[in-house]
Amino acid sequence: MEVIAGALRATLPYFVYLLCLGLVCQLRQTHRRWLAGAQLRGIRDERERIARVLHDTYLQSVESLTLRLHACVRRMPSDSAERRDLTHLLDLTASVMREGRQQLQDLRAGPGAAGLAQALAERARLFHRDGPVRVSVLSSGTPAGLRPPVICEVYNIASEAIANAIRHAQADSVAVRLDWHGGALALSVTDDGVGIAAALLEQAGLADSGDKWGLTGMRERAALIGCRLTIRRRAEGGTAVRLLVPAP
Repeated sequence: MEVIAGALRATLPYFVYLLCLGLVCQLRQTHRRWLAGAQLRGIRDERERIARVLHDTYLQSVESLTLRLHACVRRMPSDSAERRDLTHLLDLTASVMREGRQQLQDLRAGPGAAGLAQALAERARLFHRDGPVRVSVLSSGTPAGLRPPVICEVYNIASEAIANAIRHAQADSVAVRLDWHGGALALSVTDDGVGIAAALLEQAGLADSGDKWGLTGMRERAALIGCRLTIRRRAEGGTAVRLLVPAP
């Protein structure tokens, strides 16, 4: 018994040390999760503030201007070329307004995990007026686990990637995949266009690069939610964007 008691006394400090070390690690993990939650709450609050400002200023002003233009059009001869041109421009303005309202809704609430694929498909249809590009959106697994602010940033990154493919890449088709597994998400957006220039990829990390592809904003959004974003030229042609979102 004395031998056992002596052994316990000798090893007790090590047990206490390991216990304290485990508690410290647990506290650090809890603190990191709290900081991440606070950051996401801050993102949500800022998005809602921006949405209110845009609604009360930009959208209201554009809507007022549109009403005045409609009044002017009604006073023009019905068979005039100018009236037809203005009517066409007003139709385009209405489309832009619908897109703006959708963006405000996304800023306030976001599409949610379950509705992310549908929201991206609808977004692709809005972009389709910029070119006859085929866009497919496929989702596998069970959408769950990610917080709404994270989903919003994923949606914005994917939207930017789709817009780049349609507007700049001269692509014929764009494939969007959402692979859910255990609360994590792997997003990929690939196209068969000309492929992104290597110089743009090198400049994308610079705030003043002025890149028209919006790569800097995509990487900033990914960093904000702690995700890994890769953008590369495909060997077979086109560009591949991949975002890995870890489970919370």
